[in-house]
Amino acid sequence: MRTAFGGVAMLGDGVNDAPALAEATVGLAHRPGVGLKLALAAGAILGVVSLAVAVLVGDMGGSLVVTMNALRLARVRSEG
Repeated sequence: MRTAFGGVAMLGDGVNDAPALAEATVGLAHRPGVGLKLALAAGAILGVVSLAVAVLVGDMGGSLVVTMNALRLARVRSEG
């Protein structure tokens, strides 16, 4: 994503997504329990019209995405 778009922003609570927050160009940590509201607000700002995408960005589905990204980053770092 960084190569394609020039930067990556990550919004999370820091509990299970700390590796992605640390790797992002801009990492923003919030207190646990407000992820869905923040994802919806960020989606509104970015023009995301699908609630499914906002939920995926938020805490509910984000854990899977964060885990996959952490594994991808670990693989890239070990190869590089």
